Amino acid sequence: MNVICKIIFSGGFHFVKFAVSLVGQAASPEVLQKLTYLVLMHSQIKRIDTVRAYTFGVLYFVEVYTYKVKLQQC
Repeated sequence: MNVICKIIFSGGFHFVKFAVSLVGQAASPEVLQKLTYLVLMHSQIKRIDTVRAYTFGVLYFVEVYTYKVKLQQC
C-alpha cells in the first residue's frame, strides 16, 4: 500500500509540473533580459518596444515588437 501511494504521489507531481510548462507560463525576468540583449545585438533592429516569452513545452515562444521609425529628410 505504501508503494502505491508513493507512485501516485510521484506521478501526480510530475503531471502538474509538465502541465504547467505546456500551458504557457511567462518567462522569468532573467530570460527576458537575455532575449532583449540578443535582439538588440541584431544588426537590423535599433529600438525595441516589447519582448514577451512564454513556455512552449521545454522551449520558449518569443514575441518581439519593435518601433517603426520613419526617417524624415532635413
